[in-house]
Amino acid sequence: MRRTLLSLLATMPTLAACAARPPAPATTASSLTACPFAGGTAQVRIELYFGLTRPRGPDITRAEWRDFVSREVTQRFPDGLTEIEAGGQWRDRVSNRISREPSRILLLVAPASPGLAARVAEISTHYRTRFDQQAVGVVSMPVCAGF
Repeated sequence: MRRTLLSLLATMPTLAACAARPPAPATTASSLTACPFAGGTAQVRIELYFGLTRPRGPDITRAEWRDFVSREVTQRFPDGLTEIEAGGQWRDRVSNRISREPSRILLLVAPASPGLAARVAEISTHYRTRFDQQAVGVVSMPVCAGF
C-alpha cells in the first residue's frame, strides 16, 4: 500500500506539469515513465469528436457511421476502441452561429509510435472529406493502461 501510494505521489508532478502546459503530441507518451498498476504500460489516449450533422443534406446515418468506423478507424486501430453516442455544441466557423448536433466520440488507447499521429490525422481527414465537416476534435494525452 505504501509503495503504491509513493508511486502515485511520484507521478503527481508529471500530472501537474501536464495541466500547466499544452498536451504533448500524440506520438509520445510524454514524461509518464512508470505505471503504478500491474500490467499497465505507458500509452496514449486519443479522443476523437465527430459531429453527425451535414451543413447541406441529411444527418449522417447510423449505417454511414458504421461503414466509416469499419473502413477508416478499425483498419488503423484493430486492437479495439470505445464508441460513445453524445450530443455536442459547435460554433460554425463560417456563420459564427452556435448549434447543437448529435455526435460520436471514439476513445482509442495505443502505444506511442512514430506513425500514431499520422493514423489519427488520416481518420480526421477522411471524415471531414466524406461528410463535408469543418473539423474533427482530437484530444490526446499520455496514460498508463493495460488490457
